[in-house]
Amino acid sequence: MGDTTIAADIKAGIADMLADLGHSVTIRNRVEGVNYIDSTPSKGKEITNFDYATLVIVTDFEEESINNTSIQRGDRIAIISLDDLDFQPGVGQVEGDGDDNFIPAQGNIMIDSSVYWKIVNVKKPEMAGITVVVEAQIRK
Repeated sequence: MGDTTIAADIKAGIADMLADLGHSVTIRNRVEGVNYIDSTPSKGKEITNFDYATLVIVTDFEEESINNTSIQRGDRIAIISLDDLDFQPGVGQVEGDGDDNFIPAQGNIMIDSSVYWKIVNVKKPEMAGITVVVEAQIRK
């Protein structure tokens, strides 16, 4: 059994765990366009949101990890499934508008019910070049 097979099995096992224990959220990737709003530089550039539905498990940081600098009180950890990361077309978007290999990153937004969390840090454990899960530090 090769390393890529083992990595795929680990990724599938994590996806199964998230399917059993996780809940649905939306990961929003905000992409700045090349055009200015109303052709006016002072208004900033157009932003397009690409939404991806997925499953997560959200947990707390251990108390001793909180240093109020890089990890602040109230920050949480989101274990994000990659197998269930599905592009959700929005207004003016069509399937395939987003990156088909999207992996959540720093600066993305995680929408959990009506609560918006900013992704402030991301760990992407890999095995044999395959990202098996995303562990994101999230902050309100």
